Formats: sequence, C-alpha cells, structure tokens
Amino acid sequence: MKQSPSTVMPAQAEFELQRRGLIDASKRVKNGAFIYVVLWVIACQSGDFHSRHSAFVVWNAIGLLALGVARFSLNHYLPRVTPQTLKSARAAFRIATAGHAFYFGVLTIISLLWPEAATMSSFVTLIAATMTIGGTMIVAIDPFLALAYPIALMGPVIVGLLTHYTPSNGVLGLLATVFSVYCILVSRAMHDDYWLGQRSRVLLEQRARQLEVLSLTDPLTQIPNRLFFEQRLAMEWATARRANLPLAVAIIDLDHFKSINDNHGHPFGDQCLKLAAEAFQTVLMRTNDEVARYGGEEFAVLLPQASLEGAMSVAQRLLESVHSVVAEHDGMVVPMTCSIGVCSIMPAPNMSPDDLIKRADQALYQAKLQGRNQVVGDAT
Repeated sequence: MKQSPSTVMPAQAEFELQRRGLIDASKRVKNGAFIYVVLWVIACQSGDFHSRHSAFVVWNAIGLLALGVARFSLNHYLPRVTPQTLKSARAAFRIATAGHAFYFGVLTIISLLWPEAATMSSFVTLIAATMTIGGTMIVAIDPFLALAYPIALMGPVIVGLLTHYTPSNGVLGLLATVFSVYCILVSRAMHDDYWLGQRSRVLLEQRARQLEVLSLTDPLTQIPNRLFFEQRLAMEWATARRANLPLAVAIIDLDHFKSINDNHGHPFGDQCLKLAAEAFQTVLMRTNDEVARYGGEEFAVLLPQASLEGAMSVAQRLLESVHSVVAEHDGMVVPMTCSIGVCSIMPAPNMSPDDLIKRADQALYQAKLQGRNQVVGDAT
C-alpha cells in the first residue's frame, strides 16, 4: 500500500506493523490447519468410497494431516519472529498455507475426473468452493495469499477441467475461474481496510509514546523533568525498602542564578542551565543514577543503593563539574557555582519518599547558609 509522507514510519515501527500482520494472519488460519483432513475424511464416506479405496483415502489423509501439523508448529513460532527472520518466516507461512490449499485443489480435480470418485466429487467440490471463498477472506490481510490462496485451490480444478474438455467441464471451469476472480477482488477491499487500520493504530501508538517521552522531559535541558524524577524515586524507594538497601538524593541549586538572569539576560541564563545539565550528566557513571531538572535553577540527582559517604563523593564531583563549565557572554566568562544538599536513608515503613527529599532540601538550605558553593550532607 502506498504511504504518504505523513504515514512513513521508522524501521522498528514498520517491523512491528509487519509482524502484527503476520501473526494476525496466522491466528486467522490456525483452525484451517486441520480442517482439510477432517473434511476430506467426511467426504470420503460418501458412496462407501473409503472402503473401496482405503489406501488412497488414508495416504491423502496422512498427507493433509502432516501439512496441518507443520502449519500448526509454524504458527507457534511466528510470535517470536525477529527483524532478521521476518522475511523467511513470512515466506514459510505463505508456502505452507498456499501449499495446503493446492493439495486439496489437486484432490478436488481428481475426484471430478476419476470415475471411481463420482459419488464423492460433488461433496469435495462443495468443500473446495467453500474453502476458497472463506479462506480467501481470512487470508486477505496477506497480499500474497489473497492472490495465491484461491489460485492454489481452484487452479488445479480449472486446469484439470479445461485439459479434459467437455461442454460440462468447460462451463464448470469457467464458473470456477469467475468465482476465483470474484474472491480475489473482494479480498482486496478487505486487505486495504485491514492495513489502513493497522497502520493508523501503529502510528497512534508511536505518537503516544512520543508524547509520553515529551511529558517526562524538560524541554530546555532535554533531561528528565520533575514528574519523571518523582516516578523514578517512588520506584526506587519501593525497591530499596524491599531489599533493605540505602537510597540517596542530592538537590542542587545554581548559586546566584537570579543575578545571572538580571545581569546577562534570560537567554544566557537558559544557556547556563543547559551547560549545567550536560556537566551533571557527565559525572553520573552508573546506569541507574538519574539527574533531572527539579524546577527553575534546581536539579535533583537520584542515587540508588548509595550510602551518605558515596553520595557525598558523587555530589562533590557534581560541584566540581559546574566549576569547570565555561559560560561566555559578550566575550566575558561568567563563573558558575552551585550548592548541594545530600541525604541517604534506609527506607522504613513509617517513612515516605517525601522525607528523603525534605532532608536533602534541608541540607541544601544549610549549604546556602554556610556561604554556598559547597556540599552539605544530612547528618541526622
């Protein structure tokens, strides 16, 4: 299906779309894996055909059953398909599904042309016609099978009838041809409707994820915002409480930031915030440590499983990272410093994450009272 520029998706989203289509198609046809053998055995009961040609009936039942087992096994594998195996898995699914239909199509033309099968031919033909219309609608979401399935099932019938031409066979072959074309045309509409809906669904999910990321990201510094920090804090708090591990937080305030805005303008102040955020990120080495913009010129750092001593060491490096920032305005370097309050506690049943933030904030207040540009840890 052609895509407009607004519906072009990244490779991962396109893979997920194709994977869903493959899995949906396999789910729709999973019941058909064994329906052929069941219908074959039932049709062979007509006119005592199964007694007169038991070997023919049994061996073809085994063949249909073997194909059904192969398809059933393949359907269980498809949910685990990867971008590397998608192409081969889809090819296997298509070949197995169309091959099964072709097998029954061959049995159908045999029953029509073999005089010994005259008593069952009408039943097998009815089954083939029913499977063609029903099966084509079911597999319509796959563009290849929407065309290949009716051809595989009705093709042997049409070719067999026309190569053994009689007026009756010619009429029946023509009817089978028109019927197959009709099935293909109807399936095309169903195919387009399905993929339009699936593509819209994937795009909506993709945009929802993008909006979620935006809602948790500070637009200026492009680091997590306060909402994200509070969510992570709640999660790490629960983890630390269950495992009886320490949890530390550092609250950072850029010193005299109002003066920077007043003296050099808010655009330069915004630049300082971005530089500070970048500096803080370079300090955090562990993957589960997190820095977020907490509000205004304040930042918060989450340090799971960190003792007060370890958190103080990280905070000291954060302090030094701001010292190293080179912020220039009108050819003049504007020095930047910060004050940091640190707290590390073992979460207890009578405590909450707010207690950790409050104690870190109190330590920050002490750092400011003592002259700023320093780290103070909660000693309680």
